[in-house]
Formats: sequence, C-alpha cells, structure tokens
Amino acid sequence: MSDTLISFEEDFAEGRYFQADLLWRAALKRAGELSRKHTASIGCRSLDVLHVASALELELKNFLTFDRRQQKLAAAAGIRPILLSR
Repeated sequence: MSDTLISFEEDFAEGRYFQADLLWRAALKRAGELSRKHTASIGCRSLDVLHVASALELELKNFLTFDRRQQKLAAAAGIRPILLSR
C-alpha cells in the first residue's frame, strides 16, 4: 500500500475523516436547482454541481476545492469556499 493510502487510513482511524450518509435523491434535486440557477453564469460542470449540492445536503460550512468554478458555485450557494492551490 502506498504511503498516501496508509496516511489516509491513519487519518480515518483517528477520526479526521468520516463517512457521511447522503440522501442521493435530495442531492440530485439540489444539483438540478443549482444547475438551473448558476451554470449559465459560472460555467460549472455537472460533477462540480453535484459536489456542491452534496455539501449543501450534508449541511457543511466549508468547501475545499482546487477548482475556481467550484469555488464560485460554493460561494453562490452559501458555503464558505476554501481554494487550495496545486
């Protein structure tokens, strides 16, 4: 196993990450709403919209991303975006 996967497993065991249950029907409905409202102006892709919709359904306060369009969509949806640079 790679060092990265070992580190991830350790983080999971220490409680830094957790599995969240997502109601997919609600997330997909939210994604449709976000897409209709923001896709034309922001130009976000379908998976970007689904990620932000999932974060909204999980009631997350922060949204980490490497993608500027995702950052804009998260901000427009009311989630605090944290843009990471590559």
